[in-house]
Amino acid sequence: MSEQLPVNVNLEDAVKLVSCPACNAPRGEQCKTRGGRLAPVHIPRYEAAKAAKADQYRLERWNRECH
Repeated sequence: MSEQLPVNVNLEDAVKLVSCPACNAPRGEQCKTRGGRLAPVHIPRYEAAKAAKADQYRLERWNRECH
């Protein structure tokens, strides 16, 4: 069973943390449509950002507990 972590990701976090696997927008840049227009952040990017933030949270918690 996976551990539930207090991870909350907003649009700005998702753009800052990870590149988009759907449209290949690099980290720090907004998602774009196939036509090149700005798009809302794609769901896979939110999921990747949640995973990245959860990993960061686990690492910080481990550092607090071990040091």
